[in-house]
Amino acid sequence: MRVALALYLAFVASAGVGGGARTTPLRHMEYLVTNASAGQTAHSKVALDLLDRSAEGVTVGLVQDGASVVLDLDKHGTMTSSDLVTMSPEATLLAYFFSLGSVNLTGMDAGERWSADGTDYHALEANGGMLVVEFSRPADPVDGGSAYRGRLRYDVQKVVPVSFAADADVPLESDGSAARHVHVTAKLISDSQLSSARPPVRFAARKPQVYERLITLIRRFHGSTQAEVGNSKVRRTQKGRRSQEG
Repeated sequence: MRVALALYLAFVASAGVGGGARTTPLRHMEYLVTNASAGQTAHSKVALDLLDRSAEGVTVGLVQDGASVVLDLDKHGTMTSSDLVTMSPEATLLAYFFSLGSVNLTGMDAGERWSADGTDYHALEANGGMLVVEFSRPADPVDGGSAYRGRLRYDVQKVVPVSFAADADVPLESDGSAARHVHVTAKLISDSQLSSARPPVRFAARKPQVYERLITLIRRFHGSTQAEVGNSKVRRTQKGRRSQEG
């Protein structure tokens, strides 16, 4: 009974059941971004964490100026979130471009075109796994989404947006009757897959597989106990042999 209780407590501590458990991202990237509008330019960093991935898409976390948001991006580039956070144009574009990892861009040649979730892409250059892509996205009259146009450098081999420059028309009114022009840029400055640094822990773990992890923990404990019993039998057998030989 005490063994079972100890196992359960160890499991709760590791899984963070009932508390604000946090998880190390699968990949951590940082971008230096600029946002220029009305004669003023702001510089900041955007951290992008890959939290989960599946055949249906990825879950990412974005942090900029202390504000964080968790997004689900499906394989078609559609973005959804339960967090009520207004994202900057540069953070929004980073999320869109990171979702391109769900598209097989290997072997893409200059001149090819494709679309994903309302954004049109046109490959201008393809050299050594690096794509230079022109993109455009019209304003969304339904949800007031911004209109974007610009160029993106994308590393097909590392599956990551390297840099982009874009012009955005950000709606000021819900009906889109007025908009603010913004010029944004972003450049990748850090990627945990290219260094030995451990990605920082930022976001709470989502949907922990509670029972599966508990079963795995019990099996590991049971296996180690059997190994200890087996080793003790071997030691006793060897000792008995030495006594008989003496």
